[in-house]
Amino acid sequence: MHNVCVIQQHALKRYILYLLIILTITSDLSVKSIAEELGQQECDSLAIAAASLMNNRSNGVSKQSLLSALPSLEQPPFKKQSAKYLLLTEMHQMVQEIFAHDSIDQTVYMVFKSETCIRKMQGQKVISYELAHPELQRCSELSSHQEQVKCSTKAAD
Repeated sequence: MHNVCVIQQHALKRYILYLLIILTITSDLSVKSIAEELGQQECDSLAIAAASLMNNRSNGVSKQSLLSALPSLEQPPFKKQSAKYLLLTEMHQMVQEIFAHDSIDQTVYMVFKSETCIRKMQGQKVISYELAHPELQRCSELSSHQEQVKCSTKAAD
């Protein structure tokens, strides 16, 4: 089991590095230009990272192991006013979210994270995961994948 966790942790680190490489941008950006730099593709990548984190949790990887695989928020390897830092804060937040609440369906969580990411980029108000969680649990109980997507999209409003 330990070897599986170590392998998954290394895979997670590679995936995070891949996401950060995708977001190679100039270092002096305003919040508005960060939002413009991030697009649907990056929000989709964030949703995929959410699925990876949930899989790791399901496979017994600890919260501490997942957090230690991420660069520190206190001393990040890039400027705080960058898209990379925004992605890093989202990754840290997702680890906290998936361990703080009962598990929900992976698709429901992925859609919720993608939708809230898009809303943040557009400067819209975003509901917290904590407040949305009861509705997301209801969405997880739906049998149709399509209904789960609709429900979790609505929960992000």
